[in-house]
Amino acid sequence: MDNAQAIMQELWRAANTRPEGITIPCPNEQQAISLRFALYNSVKRARSGRDTVDDKLKEALANCSISFTPDKCGLVIKQKASMGMLPQLLVLLGGTVPEASEVVQAKESAARIMEQLAALQEPAPTEATPAKLNPYGLRHSN
Repeated sequence: MDNAQAIMQELWRAANTRPEGITIPCPNEQQAISLRFALYNSVKRARSGRDTVDDKLKEALANCSISFTPDKCGLVIKQKASMGMLPQLLVLLGGTVPEASEVVQAKESAARIMEQLAALQEPAPTEATPAKLNPYGLRHSN
């Protein structure tokens, strides 16, 4: 990892610790667009799971997003608005944290596999022995 990538990843971490986020002024709109791409590219491998990263960066990637300033000549990295509402949403759910959809799907898949394994272990019904065929594929009359 080079210095530029390390600095950009540190910006993600810092934005996650500041409720107001981090505002990065840019000289023009094109530089803001380029910087936005560079910020996302600095964590691309971490987001896809190809790089192992620290827990603070993982949390920042899950919680933060990048947007343009109103004049489009700058960027704001801040926590997603929905992240601040999590305590209220949890109260609406009765205080219990629901399982992620991937976990639910994995449990359903595991249950289906177990059912299929159980079906394979059941003894197959006995079948009558098939009629003998001669070399020409015709049935013998025994």
